[in-house]
Amino acid sequence: MNRSFLYSLVVTGFFLFSFNEAVYAKKQRPSSQVFKATYEAPTQIESLKPFATFNLKVKAKKLPTGETKLAYDLPADLTGVEQDISLVGNVLAPETLKGKDTQTICSQTSDQQLSCILKYDKLLGSFESTKQFLQEQNLTQDELEKKLQLAKIFNCGPIGVLRIENINVNSGLVVDNAFADKIEAVMATQAQCAE
Repeated sequence: MNRSFLYSLVVTGFFLFSFNEAVYAKKQRPSSQVFKATYEAPTQIESLKPFATFNLKVKAKKLPTGETKLAYDLPADLTGVEQDISLVGNVLAPETLKGKDTQTICSQTSDQQLSCILKYDKLLGSFESTKQFLQEQNLTQDELEKKLQLAKIFNCGPIGVLRIENINVNSGLVVDNAFADKIEAVMATQAQCAE
């Protein structure tokens, strides 16, 4: 046989093998979706409530184990630095969702909403880093004072509520109507920490 023919046969075989492996690997990659969400920091002070809710995105990624990883950035307005927070578990059983250095209670609160109460044991940043971060923003004096007051409450014992929208958790799961009461009780208790 001709050497160039053998060479092209080997190269073609390698290319087809590599292409097939790439297609297989792509099929095996965990799928991910992005959901709109809100994060609410605790406060019972009416004038702070407009500053206490943050819009964010939650990335949901199916892991090879069958579990789902939910990841979001905790707003820098609360700690002075953005930081990634992740919860891992089965979204069809929201009570299984857990995070590193995070105490978590999650429940399906409507057909299309998953809500989690999150208490952080360890976070980056501090009230001082938050103060510096907020002073660097283009805020009015009133906005700065209110955001600082909210950050002081949050840093007293970091806790909040994450609400993920349009996530079809489990249509057969019973909606936990009492979870809203749990959220209010935890938020009210925490808000008293620095008020």
